[in-house]
Order: sequence, then structure tokens, then C-alpha cells
Amino acid sequence: MPLINFDDRTKNDLKVCGTMSTDFFAQFCKIALDFLKTGANQKMFIGASQKLNVQPSDVEAAVASIARIFMEGAKSALTRNDLLFSIGDLGLSSELCESLAGFYGEKKEEILVVLLKAKSSAIPEFASLNWRLEVEVASRSRHNTFEPSFLVELGTKSREQEEPSKLLLEADHANMKHLQSELEAALQELKSTHMLRVTRFLDM
Repeated sequence: MPLINFDDRTKNDLKVCGTMSTDFFAQFCKIALDFLKTGANQKMFIGASQKLNVQPSDVEAAVASIARIFMEGAKSALTRNDLLFSIGDLGLSSELCESLAGFYGEKKEEILVVLLKAKSSAIPEFASLNWRLEVEVASRSRHNTFEPSFLVELGTKSREQEEPSKLLLEADHANMKHLQSELEAALQELKSTHMLRVTRFLDM
């Protein structure tokens, strides 16, 4: 019988579900499937957190963990009973485990479709970056000019590729400064609580 071992953080994320009724938990499973299909619904997280008297981030963590359980089960081709056995030590009551496994069994085909779509639309990964600075300091028609431009060779690679693809880009100084500020902002966003949870969800 194929089984999956889930880590302690999954167990911690699901603590908020401990006092739920099976009907309310079934709604969490539905939200988790929607999370897989269309992404986070912050309004729904806030509504659920008010009913449970917890933080929206706690609800989001629980939903992301349930979604991860669905994806891991589908990736490993688990049956309903396989998944039920795998989640037995996550701290959920037997009723909630039955509810989660039952929902997975009913929606397994939908989860597989989402999984296949995610694989086919995976974003290529960064492989290399080479650049060259070119400067036109003067011309016959214009003197004392200074117009730097950057020639950038970006290498990316998908899972199916053995060798990286190369893309040549040219940009002036203003656009390179804008790109720098956007990349710095993205790095700061990666440190946010929301992105840490998303990264954990995608780390499959």
C-alpha cells in the first residue's frame, strides 16, 4: 500500500481544523480545491477566520496544507483508503480524516487535471545571465553625448530541456534601473508571510 508521510508543519497548519464540524471541514476541502484551481481567495479566508475566531493567515495555512495533501495524493496515485491511512497521524479526528479522504476520492480526477495543467504550464527556471554595456559617446551629428545601453543574454531551462534556451535583450539605462527596482521589490515580497506559505505549497 503506497503511503505518504507529511511533515510536522502540515500537522501544525491543520490544528485550526481540530474543533470543526464535519460539514464546516467539508467546506475547507472545497476551498482547498478552489485554491488549486484559481489561487487564494482572501475574502473567503477572512470570512472563515471570523467564524472560527482565528487569524486569516491560520485559515490560509490550513487550506494550503489540505491542497498540498490533495496534490501529493494525486502525484502518488493514492486511492481514497491510501490517503486515509496517510493522514492518520496529522491530529485530525477520525470523522475529519474520513471527510478529507472522501472528498479526495470524489474529486481525484479534478485534482489530476489541475496537476497535469500545472506541469504543462510550468515557468522555465533561470539558468544564466550575461550582459555587456555599450556606450555611444559621440557622433557626427551630436557631440558630447552619453547613451549607455545594455545587451543581456538570458538563459532559461524547463524540466524537459537538456540545454538552456538563450534570449537576447537590449535595454537602455532607465529600463535597467526600473528592472532593478522591480527585482528588489520581488525579493522583499518573497520574505512576506504570504509568500512563505505559497512557497511551501509549491514545494512539492
